[in-house]
Amino acid sequence: MNKGKKFGYGSIPVVDPSVDASPNYQEMYLETQEKLQKSEQVIEGMQLKFKDVDFWITMMQNKFPNEVPPSMRTNNEHQW
Repeated sequence: MNKGKKFGYGSIPVVDPSVDASPNYQEMYLETQEKLQKSEQVIEGMQLKFKDVDFWITMMQNKFPNEVPPSMRTNNEHQW
């Protein structure tokens, strides 16, 4: 800073010593673990759904081996 210039105006606020401003890391850790557990449950549910989808895809491929899904057809083929 340049000599003779003030950085700011007013007074520095006094912190109330009865208020603990530091974060509660144990509480934050427990919240994070809870969120992690919920996320893992969602992932497990999605994995079960994926297994079902994989099963039905395999079944349909075996039942209709000559059918090609629209996303894999060439532009020259007739699309429904």
